[in-house]
Amino acid sequence: MKRPNIVEFNLLDFNKDMDVAWQHIQNIYFIYLMNDPYWHFFYEREYSIIRCSKRYRMSVKKYLDKNNIQYNYVDKWKDGSVHVERYKTEFISLFHCFSMLAIQMPEEDFWSVSDRVVHCFYNHCTYMAKKDREKYGEMWEPVLAGLINNYRASYIGRCEGIKDLNNYYASVCDNAKKSESISIKVKKPKKERTKKVFKINNK
Repeated sequence: MKRPNIVEFNLLDFNKDMDVAWQHIQNIYFIYLMNDPYWHFFYEREYSIIRCSKRYRMSVKKYLDKNNIQYNYVDKWKDGSVHVERYKTEFISLFHCFSMLAIQMPEEDFWSVSDRVVHCFYNHCTYMAKKDREKYGEMWEPVLAGLINNYRASYIGRCEGIKDLNNYYASVCDNAKKSESISIKVKKPKKERTKKVFKINNK
């Protein structure tokens, strides 16, 4: 199967105002990329990434230029992760689906959808992940999820310059337990949202 030709826009100094940045991402989708089955975006702290099929590149450029958004353009996306490159066709679909979920779902569904995303991947890997399944037994799924969470926390901690990561992470988790009542509920799917364009309030 031939891989799609996907281009990349790195939006520089984009996230100084997170609300405005999010409005821009949604506008680009609703105005130009609703028919692109490969488009997706990433938040990368100071900057963000938008990728789309090459046929839409001039439309996205036009929007960015019109709104004075500085960017670097990459004519052919090559991911920095060896594993993304190895399974690129599958990751393109995943990245697109995750971006669409972020666009479409209300924030109150975030916990439940996150649970489904993580659980379903582990569930599908049950037969394949024989060594981990035998090593950790019936609780192999939450054990591995916890280990991956610790790795991610360590990585973000280094990026943020947090020196005493263990105490910081323990404190955040403890506060979350006290303030959040987490329940995973199954809700009826909501009606598909219609096209909408946001007005940008530059501060």
